[in-house]
Amino acid sequence: MASCVENCRLCHESLPPKHRRTIFTETFGLTNQLIEVLGYIPRAEDGMSKYLCGFCFTKLNKLSKIEFDISHRLEALKNEKFELLKMLRARYVQIARPIVHSPRLSAEKQTCGTPRQETSKRPLFHSPTPRKVKKPLIFTPTENRMILPKTQRMEVQDDTKPEAKKKKVSVSLFSPGKAKLLYRTSQSEKLKSRVIPPGSYQRIIKNLSKNTSMDRIGRVVYKSCLKESVNKSIFTEVKKECSLLCSRKDASILRNISSDNLATFSIDNLNAEIQNKAPLLHGILHHAVKGSNIGTVVATAVALKFRNNQMSAFHHILAQILDRGGATDETIDTLAKLGLSVTPSAAFNQKKKMLQRQTVKIGNLMLKEKEEIEKSVYIPSLL
Repeated sequence: MASCVENCRLCHESLPPKHRRTIFTETFGLTNQLIEVLGYIPRAEDGMSKYLCGFCFTKLNKLSKIEFDISHRLEALKNEKFELLKMLRARYVQIARPIVHSPRLSAEKQTCGTPRQETSKRPLFHSPTPRKVKKPLIFTPTENRMILPKTQRMEVQDDTKPEAKKKKVSVSLFSPGKAKLLYRTSQSEKLKSRVIPPGSYQRIIKNLSKNTSMDRIGRVVYKSCLKESVNKSIFTEVKKECSLLCSRKDASILRNISSDNLATFSIDNLNAEIQNKAPLLHGILHHAVKGSNIGTVVATAVALKFRNNQMSAFHHILAQILDRGGATDETIDTLAKLGLSVTPSAAFNQKKKMLQRQTVKIGNLMLKEKEEIEKSVYIPSLL
């Protein structure tokens, strides 16, 4: 049997069961807005539709959010406005009160005059000959003004000049397509200006003058005509970091191919060393492998092996793993040519050193255990 199709209470659109909102439920929450739109209070027994379509429900929800903002945020904005006005008025009183612009008289002057009403016009009496009638004044108003002499007023105005001299660089736009840069030279302290032509340089200066974020300024510089120069600087810095890693002065973990170092090799220690000595190289490779520490270490070890053949500790470990797994000399030699391993002869020599180290370690453990047994057991007593 087909399901009953209801209509929307507002737009009267046909609604299937899966695309409607029930009005008379506790979770509806938009009853006040619905009453404001309908103009009456809807009831469940009034014989009309009990549902709303998705479009009408969304609009009622938006109306509810607007009413919430009006009732809560408007008062906060008014308070913020009053606080700003109060602060600016207090600042105006502190700064503008000492400076008084007046005639060049050094005595207190008393003036008389008839005040004018600026807010309202004078009344007109409609008569055969209409004329403007002045309001009679009960008393003559007076105004007291404090007069400063010319020398004192000049001293007050000169006090603001040192503050203006502190500003060394400023950007002023005198036309929509040009920018003018004002600066002072370090030697002669002369004020010079330079017109920046439209283009990427002007965009960089505008972002610097607007106090935008450093990340945005960096993106603007990198997307400008300075991109090649920025890349060259990055390449030079990466080259310096690689030279520091391959240096003998502070030998890296990858340079030490002793059996003790290979037996206690740690990926975390190598990752920390790369991050400390070459942060830029580590950051580039770390982002290239999506944050994998193992990928960063492997990529760095392979790259440094091509740069310096002595940085082969990681490759010796790979050669021992291949030899242990049964790889032939031809396989190891092929991987060595690809920069992923050392040669078979180097792997064989390192294997002998590892076996000697293991033999010495086992002998030391056996001697130590024998000495402990002799100390704990008295042999003549057993005989």
